[in-house]
Amino acid sequence: MKFDLPQERELPKLMRGLSSKKVLEILESTLLKPVAEFLSRPSKQLRGQLVSAGLYLADTCDLAPSELDQKRKCELGEVLLESLHAGSLVIDDIQDQSENRRGAPTLHRQVGVPLALNAGNWLYFWPLKQIRRFGLPESVELALYRCVHDTLIRAHFGQALDLGTEIQKLSQAEVPKICRASMELKSGALMGLAMEVGGILGGVSEQRLDQLSKLGVSLGVSLQKFDDIGNIRAAESGDPLSEKRQEDLRNGGPTWIWGVVASTLDQSAYSNWVACFEKSEIQINKICQVLREHQIAEHAYEQASEELEKNIQEFVKTLGDAAVSDKIRSHWNQGIQIIRQIQERLNQAYG
Repeated sequence: MKFDLPQERELPKLMRGLSSKKVLEILESTLLKPVAEFLSRPSKQLRGQLVSAGLYLADTCDLAPSELDQKRKCELGEVLLESLHAGSLVIDDIQDQSENRRGAPTLHRQVGVPLALNAGNWLYFWPLKQIRRFGLPESVELALYRCVHDTLIRAHFGQALDLGTEIQKLSQAEVPKICRASMELKSGALMGLAMEVGGILGGVSEQRLDQLSKLGVSLGVSLQKFDDIGNIRAAESGDPLSEKRQEDLRNGGPTWIWGVVASTLDQSAYSNWVACFEKSEIQINKICQVLREHQIAEHAYEQASEELEKNIQEFVKTLGDAAVSDKIRSHWNQGIQIIRQIQERLNQAYG
């Protein structure tokens, strides 16, 4: 992904003439340099791939006659999604008091909370500014702004739910629903946006856009599920549970594992599970014992894999007949291939 930070010559216009040499020096050290370093860290790039999938699965093959070629549309979508995701990670790390991200100290550990908070928020807005560089039709530009805006609202609902839920205080019956809502509103929302962006850039119809979004959300939920599974498997193996791996358990927020535990254990066993979290320091040994005894990781992985496969099959079944005309057959096949490749990556990484 090529992420273009503001160039020095752009800053005076962006700042309405308020720049000076010293101002630019301060901006470089407090915003642009930390952001550039964070964006240079390794990333799965799954959201960028979903932009490409959405572009291929749009119900038209008129991808780029005179406006943009397909490659530049994918580039635009990737920049937009990866920047929004990076911003969400920076903010999330502050709120979770995380220590590390993508193989390095979290941004707020490097530059302090105030500067990291500003950088994370800036990453929500700068890619929207870049949309203008691509010369899109106004209707397409407006559609992109609207879907990004709607997604950011939903994602912040999800973050509020994540931060405000004391999962161990909920009734056993409520836990799976809250965990599902958190995953759909956070990870699901951004992955759904990736498919929407690709679809909009590909000239998608309104009906197909909704279907693409739903598939993206299901992939995002699956990604979060597999990530949660990876965390508890690290716990069980005596990893020795790095701080990052302990976060989900320590923070007491809604996760896929809590949902599986609540829907798998009987009332007595679930009460014992909850008791592991009621002291000031979670009882990690007892938690791991429950996870192993009831094979929670295995159940969680099986359910996550089955649901993902079901959602992909339903998408193909619903849209396949309408998408196999000779005109768009190759695009459809390429889009499905990308989805299947992402599915395989998730299964192999966490299986």
